[in-house]
Amino acid sequence: MILKNGGAFKTNFISQRKTEKLIMKEEKKKMRKIKKSIALLLSLLMIASFVAACTSPTTTDPGDTTGGQEATRPVPGQEGGPDAGITVEAEGPQDGALLADHINIIKDTSTVTVVNPNLPAGGTVPTAWVYNLVHDRLVEVMGPGEYVPGLAIRWETEDFQTIRFYLREGVVWHNGDEFTAECVAFTINVAKDHPAGTAFARWRVVEEVTVIDRYTIEIVLDSPDVDFLFLVSHWATPILNQSEFEADPDNPMWASVGTGPFQIVDFSSSDFITMERFDGFWGDPAPTRSITMWAIPEMAARAVMLQSGEMQVSFEMSVDDLDRLAAMDDFTVIEDLLAFPVPLGFNSQGDEIMRDHNFRRAVAHALYLPDIAMVANGNWAVPLWDGTLWGLRTPYRRNDIPAWEFNQELAREYLAQSVYNGEVLEIATAGPTQIRAAEMIQLQLAEVGIIVEIEIMDIPSLVSAFLYNPDSERQMLLFALGFGPSAVGSMTGVFYPGVGNNRLNVNNDYLSDLIRQLASEPDVDAQRQIAYAIQEFFWEDLTALSLWHGTLGITTVNGIGGLHLWGDTFRYHLRGIFWDLNDTPESLRP
Repeated sequence: MILKNGGAFKTNFISQRKTEKLIMKEEKKKMRKIKKSIALLLSLLMIASFVAACTSPTTTDPGDTTGGQEATRPVPGQEGGPDAGITVEAEGPQDGALLADHINIIKDTSTVTVVNPNLPAGGTVPTAWVYNLVHDRLVEVMGPGEYVPGLAIRWETEDFQTIRFYLREGVVWHNGDEFTAECVAFTINVAKDHPAGTAFARWRVVEEVTVIDRYTIEIVLDSPDVDFLFLVSHWATPILNQSEFEADPDNPMWASVGTGPFQIVDFSSSDFITMERFDGFWGDPAPTRSITMWAIPEMAARAVMLQSGEMQVSFEMSVDDLDRLAAMDDFTVIEDLLAFPVPLGFNSQGDEIMRDHNFRRAVAHALYLPDIAMVANGNWAVPLWDGTLWGLRTPYRRNDIPAWEFNQELAREYLAQSVYNGEVLEIATAGPTQIRAAEMIQLQLAEVGIIVEIEIMDIPSLVSAFLYNPDSERQMLLFALGFGPSAVGSMTGVFYPGVGNNRLNVNNDYLSDLIRQLASEPDVDAQRQIAYAIQEFFWEDLTALSLWHGTLGITTVNGIGGLHLWGDTFRYHLRGIFWDLNDTPESLRP
């Protein structure tokens, strides 16, 4: 079988549709007021007042350690989450638009400390946005199973193990170097030399790289992988410049030179990063001359800076500010339902308590998800309605796996059967939303006799602390798992032994075999059955408890367009962002 693809790469990523301004309806405003009142009450009341239960009618013998729930064992058949694909598709400015030269963007609360996918700290969300602006990849993913050319204009394979890429000619780097097949070979080899980096997990499957000629390269994998195109379209797989590395290999910023539509011109670690349009870009020019991404940790300051006209976009705001700005005529709040779950995970190779299935069951029955979601992010979080550990827009998601029953008596019974003996346990987390959720989890677990302390970390520190490490003594982790638009990519990137992003140290022979089968199976129906089996394993093993899906509120002044939103913050593309001053009130213009 020959798999081929080609055609013109669409710079603004897929057919351009105008970014709709989402206007809050009166009914929604009323509901938000009600929910805010509930959230306030929850923050004042003790967990003893909680008497609700989840919808799953499960009852289980607490002596059963197999993880099964007889009355509700999942049966394959229901599949899918909320609408798959891209939440907001970029569209270029209309004719007659009065475009601003510069846009100031407040990024999320994580920091850009390095621009290098071969270092652990190079894996934060805003760093991924920098890669997407500054760099190109071999191919670009448009949705589940849909790819378009990037630096490769065509590719072909007969066995999903040997893939030949035909590269784009006439591409130049920001430093004037010419892009060739040697650049791809260098990128792969240097990534494999840095196993702690975010790029390693995507290139590790490459066994051999052969430069056929200046614009042709052949890649041989260690085994057939039907999902390799997704791996090379990943945000952490930009093609890198060899001469910059050779000039200063110890510089954590050496990977900042790319072939993309923007180039980095100013950078202050953990403060700001400014990028200007690169006029030598091989594709259509960016509509905006320059962009600065700012780190503004104080939520109140973010709202003030938007209202004063200092900033035009903010990717993270307090719940109260989101609700308030959404009701104002001068601002637009775009709601992006995030595709990946936020779970409470257990270190699978940690201490005896973490490995104890009775303890995990006790935790599962002790948590009431609606209250955790509400306290975490108010109206902007959706509590999980089932027990599936899977991305909303990841192919083959099952919707028939039951949620864990909120039952404090069952939780206490399982706890009595466990090895837990009153020890103080750890939940590590980062970010304001997760911290608030951890505080509610701490209260709910205390109600059944489980004592936990919260270790609050910044995101780069948490990423570094929770790399795959079988000897890790970490216990519980509250952090979003990196599910994306690929089932194979999600599984190999998050749960395969030895992969850095396997933050829960999962190492199970049965699961690993299923993941290998998924990666080598070309038949869609067979892939589906394997994915179903993986999700049932997660449910029975209690690898992690999915708690909620966030709805990210992205606040902009009126006139901002060209955003490309995935429901996956790592894959946000800002290449096409623009600011039409015609649609912006005079008081908010530069």
